[in-house]
Amino acid sequence: MNGLKNIFHGRHVHGLISYTLLAVAAVVLVVALVPLENPSTASTSDVVVSYAQQEDEAKNASSEPVVAAMQKEAVTSAVVAKSFVRNGNEAVNRLIENYCEALVDGSEEELAKYTDSVDDIDSFYRMVFSEYIEEVTDINCYTMSGMLNSTYITAVTYNVRYKGYSTVLPGILYCYVCTDASGNLYVSNKEPGEDVSSYNDMMFKSSSIAEIVSRVAAEHDAKLDADRELAEFLAGFSQ
Repeated sequence: MNGLKNIFHGRHVHGLISYTLLAVAAVVLVVALVPLENPSTASTSDVVVSYAQQEDEAKNASSEPVVAAMQKEAVTSAVVAKSFVRNGNEAVNRLIENYCEALVDGSEEELAKYTDSVDDIDSFYRMVFSEYIEEVTDINCYTMSGMLNSTYITAVTYNVRYKGYSTVLPGILYCYVCTDASGNLYVSNKEPGEDVSSYNDMMFKSSSIAEIVSRVAAEHDAKLDADRELAEFLAGFSQ
């Protein structure tokens, strides 16, 4: 998956958030100043993994207590590495938080701290964030290890509040996070290659992420149903 995009389904598909973020499917985030950290240990409830997968791994465990414990530890590490873990990497979370704040701030200089090219961010997308969005809150990053070493695939859920409106709307974006030669994290906005791009797309289409997207879309539509004034405002932008 190369870039950043916002997914909203339902009858408000022409709302500002869906329009702008679908329009910038190739836009991505980059940072060179955030130091790389190892993914922090996440609780079992934060690991997005099917019960079937856990059961299959359990069947492979040895009956010998000591050996079984060692195997369980190894299996757990593998599950965390190749599953989307909610807020499992603090460095990735800081990257996304800083980037969103920079978008709202609207400063090109500030954005340049977290992207490799400000020019590659869609100008309309930047305008909406800097001129009409008051704040971005409740950021949660579902992160897993990428196909290549020291890369991460991240699905991000968040809320936005527009200036002059009290209703907050949920959104979701996709990021491909890499590590530079100095060990700093950044989200790539360049085409990673066909193999990596296909792999990222496949991961983002997994059932676990699809469930999150569906939940976010349903909440988004419900919020606009309850705030018709905001719905009309966003519909005006799509026109």
